[in-house]
Amino acid sequence: MAIVKQTLRLTSTSAKPAELSFSRSTSATRVNNIGQVELVPANMIRQDFDSVSIGSILGWLLEESTSNLCLQSQDLSTTWITTNAVQSNLATITTNTTKSPDGTSNADTLAAGSSATGIVAARQQGFTFSNGTHYTISVWAKRKELDYLEISNKDDSATGMTFSQVFNLSTGSTGSSGGTVFASSMRSFPNSWYRCEVTFEATASSTAEVFIKARSDNANSSTFAATLGQGIYIWGAQVEAKKYATSYIPTTTVSVARAAD
Repeated sequence: MAIVKQTLRLTSTSAKPAELSFSRSTSATRVNNIGQVELVPANMIRQDFDSVSIGSILGWLLEESTSNLCLQSQDLSTTWITTNAVQSNLATITTNTTKSPDGTSNADTLAAGSSATGIVAARQQGFTFSNGTHYTISVWAKRKELDYLEISNKDDSATGMTFSQVFNLSTGSTGSSGGTVFASSMRSFPNSWYRCEVTFEATASSTAEVFIKARSDNANSSTFAATLGQGIYIWGAQVEAKKYATSYIPTTTVSVARAAD
C-alpha cells in the first residue's frame, strides 16, 4: 500500500503571486537551487529544488506541522553518548570535520576510537515511543573509510530491538534489515551525502533509544572488527512521529516543531 504524504509540491515561479495568501508561523528548510539544505524564514513560501538534478525546480513545498523529537540534531558531542549498552561501544565523535549538506563545516565524524571488536555507535536516550505509533528516523550520512550506516533502537537483537536498517553509503542502496522495518529509503545529495530514512512501528517493549552506527559490513545488530580512526560522517538527525520523513528541522537542547504551511 502506498503512503500518502500530507506534503505537496506545486509547480511554481520564483515569486509568490500577490493573489496567493500564504503563512507559516515558524522557519522551515528546503533544498535550494544548488542542492543545499537551507533555512527559510517564517511566512516565506519555499520553492523546493531537486537534490540530484541540481537546479531542477520541484515546486512550492507545502507541509503539515510536525516535530523533530531528536535533540542536538547537528552535534553528536552533546546529548548523544558513546557509552556501552549491551555490546562494547568503541565510538569516538569529532565535531565539525567536513562540510554538511547545508554547505558549512558542521558535520561530525563517527569513528572507532580503537582497533578492537565491538560497535561504533552514537546513542540518544530519553525518547517515548508509543505502542502502535509509526516513527521515522532520518539522518544524512557520508562514507569516510567505512561503507555502511546502521540505524536501530538497540545495539543488539535481544528483547527491545524493534527495528534495524543498514544503508550502503557507497552505492546509495538500502541494505539488510532486522526486526520489523515499515519502510526505508536513501536520497542522494551533492558531495556524496545521502539522507537515510527508516520507519518502524513501536511496540510496548520497544527500547526508547536511537542508535546511529558506522559499520564495515552489511549486517544488523552485531559487532565487527573495527580499525582505529575509521568511520563515517553524520549530520542532521531527525525523529518524527510519522510514516515518512519531512523536511529537516534543526534542534539543539529541546525538540522543535515546524508549523504547517
